[in-house]
Amino acid sequence: MNIFIIQSLGGICMFNSNRYVSRGVINEIPIEIQLFMWNLIELMPVEEKDYLQIFNLSPKNNYGVNIQQIIHHQEQPEYRKIHIYN
Repeated sequence: MNIFIIQSLGGICMFNSNRYVSRGVINEIPIEIQLFMWNLIELMPVEEKDYLQIFNLSPKNNYGVNIQQIIHHQEQPEYRKIHIYN
């Protein structure tokens, strides 16, 4: 299981300003999945988004179809959701 972290160093509208990703994300995650993860942040149904967003990525095989399981979470306020990307 790979863990990747995305964070914002902005103010109130944190994810509408500068966005930062770890070198591991840039080097290991295809741009399509990176964009999918940014979209997950934008669509979070929470009033407040933590500056630190954590994604656990796990490749899975679902009846012969390769999929990517993405567990997205933040600490404050607590949020956790599992997504499937294929």
